[in-house]
Amino acid sequence: MKYRSSLRDYGGAGEGSHECIACLLGEVQTPNSGQCFYCAIGTYSLYAGEQYIIQEMNENAKAKGLNHANCHLCPNGGRCRGGNALKALNGFWRSSNMSTNFTECFFKASCEGASWEDSTKDLSLKIEHNESCKYGYQGRLCHSCIEGWGRMTFDTCQVCPPKQANMALTVVGILVVLCMMVGFIIYSIKSSADESSTSSMMFKTLAAYGQVVGIASLFPYKWPKEIIKLFELLDMMTSVSDRILNTDCALASKKDSGEFPLVYEKAILYMMAPVIFALCACVVFIITQYVLDVRCTHKKFVRLRTYVLKQGEEWLFSDTKRCTIVSVIVAMVILHPTLTRQSIFLLMCVEVEGAFYLRKDVQLQCSTTQHNLVVGLVAVPGILLYVIICKWVGVHFVEMDDVQFFLVVLVLVLVLLFSDVF
Repeated sequence: MKYRSSLRDYGGAGEGSHECIACLLGEVQTPNSGQCFYCAIGTYSLYAGEQYIIQEMNENAKAKGLNHANCHLCPNGGRCRGGNALKALNGFWRSSNMSTNFTECFFKASCEGASWEDSTKDLSLKIEHNESCKYGYQGRLCHSCIEGWGRMTFDTCQVCPPKQANMALTVVGILVVLCMMVGFIIYSIKSSADESSTSSMMFKTLAAYGQVVGIASLFPYKWPKEIIKLFELLDMMTSVSDRILNTDCALASKKDSGEFPLVYEKAILYMMAPVIFALCACVVFIITQYVLDVRCTHKKFVRLRTYVLKQGEEWLFSDTKRCTIVSVIVAMVILHPTLTRQSIFLLMCVEVEGAFYLRKDVQLQCSTTQHNLVVGLVAVPGILLYVIICKWVGVHFVEMDDVQFFLVVLVLVLVLLFSDVF
């Protein structure tokens, strides 16, 4: 605690004073002067009687008859209203009231604080708030959703439906994804048998277009709202989207349990999905071969065989092999963007107040033992197996679109370059 003369107007340091009193919060003291000066508007000091060499007094304050000093300049993202009144602007966040490092929030509306006094098109930023997170948000950069809320977009939250309704929505989402995949598989199997058909190529081309555009949404640009909605629509139509499955609300009970982070759990589940689907496809078509085998004389199976196969046709092992391969290819075409995103999410880190945190969930610090294990065992194998090797095999052996392969790899490289940790 620093002290000054009890008399504010005196000729020298302590001259004419009878006692010393403590400097107030928001006042600075020139070393060995015995004087304290209140910080002018636009500057600040967070410590009472902070030792600070005053270069000049504030001219605006002088004009009003006030003896205020120019202290520390107001940092970017903060609003200084004199003394120790330092406050984060709307759209900015800091770790504590004593921090002078302000970081811009990914979703500006989630971080509330002082109003913007300069010109801005967003009128919500001109409203004065207490320095805190908007209701529904919490944590570092106000990026995490509170209990009972889940992800709406990459950086925004929404209220989760009631537990029973949420479970129903999750089941419906899974059924929609399965029906979509089964429909694409049946369509692709039928078109693959017809060498003159171009339907399969059209499907892959449209899927490639929608998926590459959807992956482009990962770039940290300030996309217009209309473009973001287009990205979301194409993503939902051409790949497995979190918004369809509603995973955040479905797994909300685990979000704040302190167990394995939800982001890591989702990444592991998505990476296991192709293997599980391939095994299921093998089992389904092996059973199909058994049911449609001419040696099977069960009445129900005979009727089913006459319905599925044309007269004189037989279901051979080559048909089982072809259908299994086509099913796995279609599944990979649909799952590929989601697998790419989940792998990239584990590598994208951003700097906040001198430390690096996961861009997908800035509550998780990068380069920790847990993060390094997930990167080594999930992200890197996922990129090598699903993003690069599977696409390379598709291009060279299944005649998939090599342009799509090039664009996906290009997007992957560019996103990694945009990540602050690289």
